[in-house]
Amino acid sequence: MTIGRTSWHRSLLAGLLAVSAVGLGSTASAERVSARVIPIAAPLSVVAPGISQSPSVSGNGRFVVYEAAPPTEDGRTTTIWLNDRQTQSTQELTLPRQDVKLGNSVNPVISADGCAIAVITEMAYDLFRDDDGGTRWDVYRVTNPVCGGQANDWALISSFTNSDGFAEARGNVDATQAAALSSSGTIVAYVRPFESLSGVEDDNYLPMSVDVVDVTIPIDQPGRSEPAPGLPTEMAGTPIKYAGQISPAVSADGSIVTFVADATSNNPVPDWVLPVADGAPIPTQVFAWNRVELDPFAAVTLISQGVGGPADASAVQPAMSDNGRYIAFSSAATNLVDNADIAGCGVSCAAQLYVVDRDPDRNGVFDEPALTTMTVASAIPETDGRPMVVGNGASFAPSISADGTTVVFVSQASNLMAVQTPGGGGAGDGDLLIADLHLHQLRRAFDSPEPAPGANSHPRLSANGRLLVADSMVADRLLGDPTLTGRRVIAASYLPTLSIADVDLGTISVGVPGPEIFVNVVNTGPGSFLPTIVASDNPLVFAVNGGSCLDRAPVFAGSSCSVELQLTPAAAGLQTATLTVAEIGYGAIVLTAPLRGAGGEPALDAFPVGADFTPTVVGGRSESHIDTFGAVVAGPVPFTITNIGFGPAVINSVKVTGANPKDFVVTTNGCTGEIAPYVKCDISVAFTPTAGGRRTASVNFATTLGQYTSVFVAGNAFYTPNIVTNTTVKPGDDLPIGLEGFPANSAVVLTWSDDGDTPMTVLTDNGGRVLTNLRIRQSARPGTRVLVAQVPGGPSATSVVEIDRIRNRRG
Repeated sequence: MTIGRTSWHRSLLAGLLAVSAVGLGSTASAERVSARVIPIAAPLSVVAPGISQSPSVSGNGRFVVYEAAPPTEDGRTTTIWLNDRQTQSTQELTLPRQDVKLGNSVNPVISADGCAIAVITEMAYDLFRDDDGGTRWDVYRVTNPVCGGQANDWALISSFTNSDGFAEARGNVDATQAAALSSSGTIVAYVRPFESLSGVEDDNYLPMSVDVVDVTIPIDQPGRSEPAPGLPTEMAGTPIKYAGQISPAVSADGSIVTFVADATSNNPVPDWVLPVADGAPIPTQVFAWNRVELDPFAAVTLISQGVGGPADASAVQPAMSDNGRYIAFSSAATNLVDNADIAGCGVSCAAQLYVVDRDPDRNGVFDEPALTTMTVASAIPETDGRPMVVGNGASFAPSISADGTTVVFVSQASNLMAVQTPGGGGAGDGDLLIADLHLHQLRRAFDSPEPAPGANSHPRLSANGRLLVADSMVADRLLGDPTLTGRRVIAASYLPTLSIADVDLGTISVGVPGPEIFVNVVNTGPGSFLPTIVASDNPLVFAVNGGSCLDRAPVFAGSSCSVELQLTPAAAGLQTATLTVAEIGYGAIVLTAPLRGAGGEPALDAFPVGADFTPTVVGGRSESHIDTFGAVVAGPVPFTITNIGFGPAVINSVKVTGANPKDFVVTTNGCTGEIAPYVKCDISVAFTPTAGGRRTASVNFATTLGQYTSVFVAGNAFYTPNIVTNTTVKPGDDLPIGLEGFPANSAVVLTWSDDGDTPMTVLTDNGGRVLTNLRIRQSARPGTRVLVAQVPGGPSATSVVEIDRIRNRRG
């Protein structure tokens, strides 16, 4: 009888190879992994052919809706358009009708599934419930024709029940605020004027209120529309203009609604917040309403509170992840986090972008006391003991991915990116930044060697985090097309980098199921990956038995999912197959990896069966690794090889194969000569990365009879780029520059952080180094400057240089 390899230690791979990619200096690569993508549009493209704004995007990025002018001059200024990025077609949605008075349509929003579209329009598409008289705005909803809807078949959303028990159009919706939709579009929230219990109104001081509509309930039936809780029953009775409830957002299933209010909305009996001083603005707070909470006194929760209590300045513009766990908002408050720069800014604080995690222990219970965390997204994260640096200008207008790990926002800060934008745009414009919260990275959304002016607004991120749409006044600069004048809706596509190790299961007895092993799909971002198909093309030999990749849950940037495999050889000799882990639908990624094993009499067993090294600099050697218990251990990884056969065995081959075989080296080999049955020997492996990102390989141990076993090795590699140059230079002189620690044979862009000088591009050698000179213009601005060297989309380095002033000489 032969002792087979046990499955329990093989399953350790689920932990060993599931290390997140936090802190990587570049994207991962895996030369032998095959990945293909169903074609999508270019990484940066124009969505609308003309002047346009206020976009919204479906969950997978296929559909974009936006405001633009009608196709002909008919008296309207804005209508709503739908762009299908898969078919590259565009159609007008708010079409005129002969029986309806013309009017404008604004603020479109599309559901995550792409099937429901809501707009705010002046046109009375439901004349049965609207007399089409006077100034009016209402919310209407239509089903996307791709999902079986009819063109221009708009259904009224913003209704109230009249004295006869029938629904009528409100006609007074706040057209400045977009409605909010659940992922299927069956729950719609919108903003309309506050209605007091007594019916008293004063248009000069009238606050707003949020209504939530369930479209699965017929329009004339009770329960279709309900006001969000959290406002007093009467107006304040003081000459103060209250905001009331504004800015709704809805969770994917519609069970949670967030809003902004200047009332004590989470109190059992809400009241209007009193000003702290005469003339001082009343701060608004962000609240979350759990619509399925049976206790009305516990249904509304205050979100915008931190270490110092409720925000001491207005919290606004909430955005929410799919399940309501993560909520982002903007605030100039000084008391939400422990940060000296924020706490000491006095009365001139810049608004920061905050993200609240309502369930950091992941037990499914939100807002447990002392179990929420708050993060500043508009900040350079803490690194190497250096404190977090928050933005020195306002950050606002967040949009968040479905999993809550990626947030995009508008920022007017000048200190968050290595190279500043030249500025520009209006009060609501700025640079667009993306914070990957799990990876602890902050990057520019529309990146380029020479950034365009920060004149972008209304960012909207797809649920999977792979498409960003926004309107921009500098589309001409971003796309290099001078004809793109005015404000335009543009889209930026992001493709996550995924890696999966080649799988070699070694020698297994013919017809006998071997041990179950795990292989992991690792996502280093940006955006999430949703595995829907997990299959082997030879399932009778290489069976897929389980793993988290089969859960159909998104794998967000910096995380992984596992596939459980088992080899049952059908015959002696080499056995092969291909593992496919794939998405479906628009923009789907199809990832494949080769499977290998052999039928025969097993002779060798290895322990541990896999190892993950601690992050290692490119060109260096690993100083430590993670053992089977998750502890960090110094030095190379020792593997123990055991002869599990009945006779002696001779190991005549120790070979590194797989995706990145050059990145791992056998440092010691104690398995030479003949090994008696049940005798052990040791071999050590080190990580010597040749490129950045996720690196994987297999180490195969084979006998003279062809029997073999294998172990999996993996590690994350990063670059340590550096600039070597003079600390001072005079205008008109050459500044000698040495670069080191960059990717080999890569273009590096040299530029100054604070002006629009034409960038200089140089190419590194095989060692990631380059020597060059940068001519300093005679008209260069004197003073302390920051020189930036950056690989586009990759690592960067900075150096401080003092440019001398040119002094006039007296004759």
